[in-house]
Formats: sequence, C-alpha cells, structure tokens
Amino acid sequence: MNSYSFSESNSHYCGCLFFIDDINSENELKLVDEYSPNLLVRSWYRWGEPSIRKKYNLRLNIGSKLKKNGIKLGGGTSLSVVSEEDIKDISFNKEWLSVDINNEIIKKSGHYFGSLSSPQFRKYLVKKLIEQVRLGVSELHLGETNGEIHFDKWTIREFNKWVLDKYPNKDSFWWKERYGTIGVKLLNQELLNQSDISNLSDKNKENFFEDWGRVGDWKGLNEKGNRAFLYNLYTSNLDSFIGELREELSKENLKVVIDVWGFADWITEIKNKPDAIFTSPPDLKWSLNWEEDADFNLLKHKNRIKSILQNEIRKNSPTPVIIMIDHPKPFYQFIKLPDKRQKEIFQYFSQISNEINTNFVIRSYTNELSYLGKTTQDWLKKECLYRKATNICPSNSIIK
Repeated sequence: MNSYSFSESNSHYCGCLFFIDDINSENELKLVDEYSPNLLVRSWYRWGEPSIRKKYNLRLNIGSKLKKNGIKLGGGTSLSVVSEEDIKDISFNKEWLSVDINNEIIKKSGHYFGSLSSPQFRKYLVKKLIEQVRLGVSELHLGETNGEIHFDKWTIREFNKWVLDKYPNKDSFWWKERYGTIGVKLLNQELLNQSDISNLSDKNKENFFEDWGRVGDWKGLNEKGNRAFLYNLYTSNLDSFIGELREELSKENLKVVIDVWGFADWITEIKNKPDAIFTSPPDLKWSLNWEEDADFNLLKHKNRIKSILQNEIRKNSPTPVIIMIDHPKPFYQFIKLPDKRQKEIFQYFSQISNEINTNFVIRSYTNELSYLGKTTQDWLKKECLYRKATNICPSNSIIK
C-alpha cells in the first residue's frame, strides 16, 4: 500500500502547485524561486527514457536545492511512450512494443509505444519510477494511461478471456457465425494472431470490433458508443500498474503520491485509486473555445463549465481533482491570446476551482520558452503566494 494516509495524500496537493516541464537549469530554479510554490508538479515526467545528458541522477543538485527551499518535486512517466533510449536499454524487450493488426510496430512522431497489457513492461516502468523516488521525487504523475494499445499478444489474450465471459454457454455454431474463422479458436482458448483478425470477412470483422472497441478510443467505446473490451482492459491495466507500483514502493518504505491524467468512466472503476486526478478545464471537446477565441463569453458559460467539472468530481470521489491548462493543447493556443485575456482566463479558472473546492496548477511558459504576458505572470506570482499563504486544498465535497 501507499505509505501516505488519505489525508496526507490530499494535503500534498495543497497550496501553490506550479509546473515547469523537465526542470534542469539554474535559470529555471530562479523562476521557481520567484513563485515559491509548494509542489512542482510532474516536472521530471518521463516521456520515454531520457538521453544520457538528461539522466535524473545527474540532477541531484536541482532536487537538493528545491528541497532546501521547501518545494516538493514531482515526476512520473508516460505509461505508453517509448524512446530510442528505452530500446537501447538491455533490460527492454521489443516484444513489449505495440503492434498494429498487420503485426507492424507502431511509430508516430518519432515515438514507439509499449503495451501496458504486458506485465513485464509494467515492471520496467515501475523500476524507472522507483529510481525517481529514490532521487527525491515525492509526486508521480501517470499519463497516457490507456496508451497506444492495439494488437499485442497480451492484449489479444485478455480479449479471449473477456469475450468468453461475455458470451457464456454459446455453442461452436454460434461462435463460428459471429466470429467466422476465429470463432472456434476463441471458444477453445487458442491464441489468436494478428492475421487471424485481419483476414476476417467484413461482417465477422464488424462483430469483432463491436466487442473489441474502437482502437485508440480514450473512453474504451465501440462505434455504437457502447462500452467494449478496451474499456475493461484500460481499467484492468491501470489498476494493475498502480497496485504493482505501490507494492514496490512499500518494500522500500518510500513515500510518494500518485496521480493520473484525465476524466474517463473506466478510471472511476479501478480499485487501486490514484491520490488525485489532473485535468484540463472543459475546452473545444465540449465546444467551449476559450483557448482560441478572445471574445469567448466566460461569464455566459461559467455555470456549464462548473457543472461539467462537478459531475466528474462526483464520479471520481473521493479522489480529488486538480485543474491544469495542459500542453500541448489547449495551452499552446491559449498562450497566443493577448496578455490581458490570458490573465482573465487564469483568474476565471482559479475562481471556478475555488468554488468547486479543488486546486489549480500555475505555469508561465510553453516548452519552447514562449512566455505568458507580463501582466499575467505578475498576477500568477501573486496568486501563487495567496494559495500558499491560505493553503488552499482540494476537497472531496462540492460547493453548490
């Protein structure tokens, strides 16, 4: 189990929460000192294994200086993205990589992806997170929690178990009618391969994906909008990962809080609950274009935005929710707005977070060092001091 009690975990997210991606320089330390936050959230976030020059053990001076100034350091990892550095690691197995229906390794924007369905890949990631905690990280953020899961052998095996539970007591004729050439294999619990699926007839393939789900769908739904195998897989994988991580942490009596990114119903069903959930405010996905439209009527949409957030907070209770304008979207669009408008939006979401009893993460620039306007930065520094002085905490109750 996690060494922190529930109340201790909750208090970890109190005060001023600040974000600088991959803090690694004296200039960034100076910027942190200007804000003087309580927690530097998910800064040492692992987007695949860092290159040699960015190894965390070479940054011990950064962690030591933050600790000396009373600032907790956050880290974490993508549960999916794999870098060339990972693949070079002698402990990494390429079988863990996600593959498509043609058994081709998936690569997007220069990144590979591991499958969280693989117990050994989960073990590999847990080891990397333990290394961070040993170096002083006290918050672990888990992102891409559903990953780029496609058709690796572990996922296919889980589908076989799941589909047999879904359709008990069906005879071989039924299985052959629904699934064609793979029907009897499924019934006999024989391991499928990718070509078995890709060679299905159109009708049988339609039935297969009705059960499997829409590949890459964050919510784990099929084309009809119904919960599918992927919904259950995402739940099981994240539940297993958090449980396995906490078990390894407890072996070394390491104290750390664990949070995840995003709202999804399947996250609410995991038994090994995270200590917090981070999310961007409702944006274009809800047809709320505050990130790009300088004339977007903030007041008019306030009740709707609050209602969306409150509904998700209720579903995830007692796990607290933290609001953060995330990158690359919507932050990279938001930063293009005029300085005055940036400040208005920060004030707006800061106020909403207070009204619904949660906390709000502050940041000052994009990864490309494109800074927010001076008026906005000045306001954020004051807001950080205020949140620190008043020790604003996320709660599990909701104000009207």
